[in-house]
Amino acid sequence: MKNAFNVEYFNLIDFKLLKGQVESPYEVNREQIASYQFEVGFEMSFNLEEKLVRSDLQLKIEVKNKDENLTEKASGYFELLYLYKVDNLNDLVEKRPEDETLLINAHLANAVASTSYSTARGVLLTRFQGTMLSDFILPVMDPNKLVETKGLLGK
Repeated sequence: MKNAFNVEYFNLIDFKLLKGQVESPYEVNREQIASYQFEVGFEMSFNLEEKLVRSDLQLKIEVKNKDENLTEKASGYFELLYLYKVDNLNDLVEKRPEDETLLINAHLANAVASTSYSTARGVLLTRFQGTMLSDFILPVMDPNKLVETKGLLGK
């Protein structure tokens, strides 16, 4: 890889909420919430010719009730797509000739993961208003660990 990552060449150009689902049963009230559990899936793909990076983020949030016999639960599931234009992408991604796998600059991967994840936090905050999940805030996460996750959808 020739150059270091430069944020001036990194632009978020599109965002799509592919799926957004919230279950907020009337029978569940905030006093019954013991904790929140969440899972995250993250994947990146590249179009080197067009200098594009696609990021897919899946988030699954579920309320754990204090009363384990209570079958109604609040939950949310979201699939988010982000598209980034990286002007010097060809300097940051290298195709290995022996097996065609891509070697990705760690700073680029970190920027894609952290921007996608933090933007998702804002999306969830607005989508959860008026629901039983309104007190949930997506926790801070190490973007390097996010890059290592696999998608929840098994893509």
